[in-house]
Amino acid sequence: MDKVKEQSFVKSFIAKEKRERILFELCSPKKREQAIQKISGSLNDKNVAFSGATNGEQLYSFLSRLAGKMCQCYVISDGSDDGKTLSFDEAFSHLCDWGGVYVLLCGSSVAVVKEEYVSGPFYATVLKI
Repeated sequence: MDKVKEQSFVKSFIAKEKRERILFELCSPKKREQAIQKISGSLNDKNVAFSGATNGEQLYSFLSRLAGKMCQCYVISDGSDDGKTLSFDEAFSHLCDWGGVYVLLCGSSVAVVKEEYVSGPFYATVLKI
């Protein structure tokens, strides 16, 4: 895990009153998955650039307009990609395919949080500072 990136994400995108708890749980091996499940309900509303049901094509198009070409993304996830740095295209593909919670940290100013889903469109929130 990259604690510096995760601390920056929490400081930038999590509501002030929830930051300390989320950081504590992200750093705890026993509580990390619990923290990841809480992320979408702990976001700071003032940073939301998009929030709603979407599909991969719509979200990719929105992100391309918002942030331009992105190279690398750090992943926070309740799956096997957790703590990895992946190319944007690979991480985005996994985000669309994974049924659990998936967070992409694209640089220091854009984050994508996808909530758990079963099938069809998924619910995503894009944050920008």
